[in-house]
Amino acid sequence: MPDIALRIPVIAGLPPHHAPFEFTLSPSGEGGVLTIPIVPRGPESFAVSAAQEAWVSAHFAGLEMCFAGAWRTGDAAVWAQVAADLCGRAGGPPYAVRALLEELRVRYVANPPRAPNGRPLWAAGADVDDATRQAARSADLADFDRVLQAAPQHAEAWQLRGLRRMREHDDYVGALQDLNHAVELAPTSWRARTDRAAVHLALEQLAEARSDAQRGVELLDRDAPPAAAMEAKVFLAQILKKQGALQEAVELLKRAAPPHRAKSGQPGDYGAHRVRAECLRELGDAQGALAAWQCAALCVPDSSWPLQQCAQILWTQGDLAQALEFATRACAKEQPPGLDVLLLRGGLLRALDQPKKALPFLQKASELAPDDLCVKGELGVVLAKLARWHEALPLLDLYRAQVTWLPALLAHAECRWRLLDDAGGALQDLNEILETQPDFPGAAALVDEILLGRVRS
Repeated sequence: MPDIALRIPVIAGLPPHHAPFEFTLSPSGEGGVLTIPIVPRGPESFAVSAAQEAWVSAHFAGLEMCFAGAWRTGDAAVWAQVAADLCGRAGGPPYAVRALLEELRVRYVANPPRAPNGRPLWAAGADVDDATRQAARSADLADFDRVLQAAPQHAEAWQLRGLRRMREHDDYVGALQDLNHAVELAPTSWRARTDRAAVHLALEQLAEARSDAQRGVELLDRDAPPAAAMEAKVFLAQILKKQGALQEAVELLKRAAPPHRAKSGQPGDYGAHRVRAECLRELGDAQGALAAWQCAALCVPDSSWPLQQCAQILWTQGDLAQALEFATRACAKEQPPGLDVLLLRGGLLRALDQPKKALPFLQKASELAPDDLCVKGELGVVLAKLARWHEALPLLDLYRAQVTWLPALLAHAECRWRLLDDAGGALQDLNEILETQPDFPGAAALVDEILLGRVRS
C-alpha cells in the first residue's frame, strides 16, 4: 500500500505567512500500524510544530501520537476515514489518490493470482474452496474500495473498479453501477462511455450499448491516442453489426480506416478492416469482403488469418487456383503450420483433384487433432481418391454417421463397393447424393458401374 501525499493549504493556528503543510499517510508494515507524519513547508519553529499537533489532535481524536509530528492507528477503517478527511481539506482527490490510482492501474493490467489448475483464483472453475475464492475476490477489490473511500468523486477509480468487476469477476451488475458513477462524475469522458457500453453489451442491452458507444466516439478529442480512438470506433461498429446495422458499420469503418491507407501498413487499422470484411460478407458482397481482408493482411503482415479468410471467400466463389495461392501464403506465415491452415490447404488441393499433394497436409492436421471431424472427412476422401480403401473407410464411417457432405458420401460409396462388395450400401449413399444434386460428378457413373456389374478395380 503506497503513501498518500496531500497538501493542506491552511491550518488554523499557523502563522499567516507559513506555506501549506504536506501530510504523508503511510503504512508502517508492522502489525498493521499506520503512521501519519506531518512535514512542514517553510521555516521550522516550535510554534509551527505545536500548531500541527493541536490541529491533528482536534480533528482526529482516535489517533495516537507515536513521536513528534507523527500519529498512528492500527485500524484500517480509521486510516481510510483520515485519508478521506484530509482529501477533502486538501482540495480534492488529485492530491490524495494519485499514488493509489497508479497502484490500481498496475493492478488492473497485472495477471490475476492462479489456482492450481491455472484458473484465476476467484473464478468459478478454480479448484479451490468457496471461502478461498471469496477471500481472493475481496482482496482483489480491496484496493479499489480503499481509493473510492478516500476519494468518492474520482471518476477513474469508479471506472477501474467497474472494469475489474466485469472482466475478472463476471459481476456485470456491480460493474454497471460503478460505471454509472464514472459517467455521472465525468460526463464528457469518452473512455467512461465506451467502458459502460461494454457492460451494456455483455448484458445484451444493445440499445444502451449503442447509445454509449456513439457518445463515446462523439467525445473523442484530439488528445485521445490514435490506437484507443480506433478501438472505440471498431467497438461501435461491432455493436452496429450485432444490431444488424451492417451498412452503417461499413461506412463508419471506411471513414475510420480508408482502404487506400492500408498500403502503408497501419497496424491499428487491422480491427477496422476485419470487422468491415465481416459486415460486407454478411451483406453478400464477397468481392468487397475480399478487398477488406486484403487490406487487413497489409496491416498485419506476419499473420496468416486474413490470408485464410481470402482463401475461404475465393473457394466459395469457385476460384480454387487463386484460393490455393492465398492458402499457400498463409501456410508460409505459420511455422510450424497450425490446424486451420493445414486443413484449408489440404482441402483446396483435394478440391483441385491433387490428392497426392493434399495428403501430407491432412496427415499433419490429423496428428494435431486426431478427433477432429472435418479432418477425418477430408483425409478419408483423399485416401479414397488414392485407392487406399482400408484406411479411408473407418474415417468415412465416423464422418458419415454425423455429417452429410457429398464428396465424403461418394468416397464412402466407393469404399463400400470396392472394398466390401457392398452394392446395396453403396447405392444407398449414391441415391442420397443424386436426390440432393443429380449432376454431382462421379455419382451417376458409379451407379452405372454397380448396376452393370462391372469388374471392380
